[in-house]
Amino acid sequence: MSIQSLLGVGASGMRAATLGVNVSAQNATNAATEGYSRRSVRQEPLPGPPQGGNGVRTNGPMRAVDRFVERRLLGSTSAHAEASSRLSSVEALDALFAEDAGLGAALDAFQSALEALSSSPSDRAVRQDLLDKSEALSAAFQRTSEGISQARKDVDLRLSDEVSRANQLAVEIDSIQTQMKKAEIGGDEASDLRDQRDQRIRELAGLLPITQIDGEDGAVSILLDGSTSLVRAEGGANPLSTTTDPTTGLLRITRDASGVAEDITDRLHGGSIGGLLAARDGALEDALTGLDQLAFDIAGAYNVAHAAGFGLDGVAGRALFDAGATASGAALAFSVSSDVAGLPDRIAAATDPTLTAGDNRNALALTALSETRFTTAGRTPSEGLSDLVASVGRGVDRAARDESMFSAALSQAQAVRDSISGVNSDDEMIALTQYQRAYEASLKVVQTADEMLQELLQMKQ
Repeated sequence: MSIQSLLGVGASGMRAATLGVNVSAQNATNAATEGYSRRSVRQEPLPGPPQGGNGVRTNGPMRAVDRFVERRLLGSTSAHAEASSRLSSVEALDALFAEDAGLGAALDAFQSALEALSSSPSDRAVRQDLLDKSEALSAAFQRTSEGISQARKDVDLRLSDEVSRANQLAVEIDSIQTQMKKAEIGGDEASDLRDQRDQRIRELAGLLPITQIDGEDGAVSILLDGSTSLVRAEGGANPLSTTTDPTTGLLRITRDASGVAEDITDRLHGGSIGGLLAARDGALEDALTGLDQLAFDIAGAYNVAHAAGFGLDGVAGRALFDAGATASGAALAFSVSSDVAGLPDRIAAATDPTLTAGDNRNALALTALSETRFTTAGRTPSEGLSDLVASVGRGVDRAARDESMFSAALSQAQAVRDSISGVNSDDEMIALTQYQRAYEASLKVVQTADEMLQELLQMKQ
């Protein structure tokens, strides 16, 4: 090996060490940057003659990324976001169905007022109290129904925002991939752009159930529910849309399919959007349906019993409540019938029109309904409400368990990713020292070769 070649060997070592210092410094300063993937430099010897080498060459910097781990992280992110948004949506039911207030307390008070009526059928104060408790029961049904409906509307507001954010992310991912392709024409990896893209893909996974398909050129395709294209590797993004269902008034999610709006709402089972839909069309809808059925059953049973009796005016056939003709919407429509509203003398406590003042037999029949299994589910009113409350509680507990379980799974997946792609500051400090020593050694090679060359030149003079 010539002295000139030795100079080249030292220079290549200095360049390699300088690049290593730059990369380690970049890693160290981005240790806390979300979505940053650790960079690495691969060094390999330059081949040379048998008696020596030609120095070192570097490849990189390259991101330390395991695509299988990244896919696992996407799945965990989507599952946790689904459970978390579902939990936050159904938690509203806890306050609406609290056992010590609201509907349960109103039903108990109504039944107590009926018992008081059976003891004092001619007492107008007792009759007025029954009307007051009936109004309170009506208000409780309406308030609970409105609360559930409002919770579903709140879900729709979030859905609209999150679909818009998903569309924005899809456009950003496509734009970044276009920049990547231009930047990587020369063969070097555009690490920062790839990190930006992957971070947005993870955020998109938090909104929707997506599948990432890797292309040969580093670009990726993003599929929704395994089939619907959101981002194409060759370029382009396909936005989603929302439309209002004319029957329910709730949002539906669609995509453009050859000019036709295809409804994909029922295919979204992951991400926060999937969780919102699961809550709105699952636990919240079930609670509202159960509440409507209970209101309809109570109104129907008490109306039949009340219509069989007579008021103080000797008239029978009057309804106590109004809840509509069908169970759908019964809780919101539940109210004291106009037959008796504000008119306590019309409360039908008697079964004999000639003994209305002291006859309590129909009041006893009304009171007995509290222990009668007349609901659609074959339960008493209190049991029916307890079943509904228990069902709501199970739904909230299930969502809480899912959130906890998927949170742990996400933490584990993130830890695996961090072990591969995350930055360890201690490791980077060691690497900086190593590169510094390598630079000093290579500089020494250059200095030694320079001294040898100077001595050789002096010998020729």
